[in-house]
Amino acid sequence: MSRKTVAVMALFISALLSGCGSINARTEGEDSNTYYVGMHHDVDKIKNPGAYDYNYFDLALLFIDVPLSFVADTVYAPFDYYHGPYKKAD
Repeated sequence: MSRKTVAVMALFISALLSGCGSINARTEGEDSNTYYVGMHHDVDKIKNPGAYDYNYFDLALLFIDVPLSFVADTVYAPFDYYHGPYKKAD
């Protein structure tokens, strides 16, 4: 395989293994908005990198995850409408 093919495959596999902001935002138990929770989660990570423990490679993967989270959050919109705002469990 060529170097370009290996690089593209490595980036694709890394993106798949990095986790999806939409799933993370719904399962971490934090207070958040009702709609587009994953987008808000990813944008918060990009705006405030000091509050999260990750390296620059993970930050680069967030830029890949933002459009994917947008698509996933659009698919999850009916469920989010039914569920309501995500509130931290006490």
